[in-house]
Amino acid sequence: MPYGGEWRAQRKVAHTALKSAQLKDYYRMQEEIAGRLCKALLSTPEDFDHHIHMSTGGLIIAITSGIPASPVQAGVSGSRYCDVCDRVLK
Repeated sequence: MPYGGEWRAQRKVAHTALKSAQLKDYYRMQEEIAGRLCKALLSTPEDFDHHIHMSTGGLIIAITSGIPASPVQAGVSGSRYCDVCDRVLK
């Protein structure tokens, strides 16, 4: 994307969402999802990739929507999000 109006708008949104004061709001979400990840890894370590995908998807959904994802929402929505990301990256 060339530097211009769209680039500046995207940078402004990212700056607002990722400034220090805002990041503190994400700590609790990160701790909850990290706790779920640890429990899942202890119960089924062979599903490591799946657990990482679900945790990452859940965290992204929680941060972008502002609503913490429940384990069920993270599993369903996170899976769809991760599928889309995988297709984009291929």
